[in-house]
Amino acid sequence: TVPGLFSVVPLAGDQGCGPGMYEAFQGPFRFGNLKWGNRPSLANWHQHLSEEEYKEMSPYISYYENQEAVPVAELAALISSDEIVNVVRGSMEFGPRALCATTTFALPTRANVADINTMNNRDTVMPMAPVMSVLESDRYFDSSARERVVGSDKFMILTYDYLNFNNDDDDIAGVCHQYPNQNLFSGRPQLIDNHDTWTLTLLENLQTDHKVLINTSFNAHGRPIVFDAESVIDSFRFEFNRAKENDLKLPHLCLIDGEV
Repeated sequence: TVPGLFSVVPLAGDQGCGPGMYEAFQGPFRFGNLKWGNRPSLANWHQHLSEEEYKEMSPYISYYENQEAVPVAELAALISSDEIVNVVRGSMEFGPRALCATTTFALPTRANVADINTMNNRDTVMPMAPVMSVLESDRYFDSSARERVVGSDKFMILTYDYLNFNNDDDDIAGVCHQYPNQNLFSGRPQLIDNHDTWTLTLLENLQTDHKVLINTSFNAHGRPIVFDAESVIDSFRFEFNRAKENDLKLPHLCLIDGEV
């Protein structure tokens, strides 16, 4: 109902913590692209696993010194084969928001939503968000609405209504959320453009009809979104063990050092 250009800013709750701490210890904070704070190297990830854990979990963990070293096509093929992959790379997101740097990727099916929630001991209240390219978004959302939005649809802040979504189409049902008592569905997207060529390449290499993925924060319930190697392994251990306990497919972890 708002005419003209439209923009939504992040909530001033949890998201305010990170910049506040940054300014207290580092000085003035510049928002930039909502990424901040270089992570410590993730190369020592194996030091946070016992010998027994390493034998069991290391086949599901990959480490790369920089983004250029990642075989993106192979990673896309792994996700396309319906595996759940956690990716940790580059700078930390602003607040508890997955922006493809501290993210769990998966095909956007209802089953994967249920598995991710179970593995991380989450409830079903928080919706799963879709990540897709800006060009791909015209297939799913009204382009006239998108053209009115300034910036917000890059950060999973606002929702768009889906065009012609069939509730029986499970290929993207995990990121479609129904309005109460209506045959209308919305999604809260992160739209990727050429500012994030790594994620754009990952999406383009998907071997699926829909070049869309679940994008949800990589952290177990009750733990902060992961930052350094210790917190990454802590959440992955929790997720891995929950998957075993509930007889689910085991998740993967991709660790990437270097700048984004």
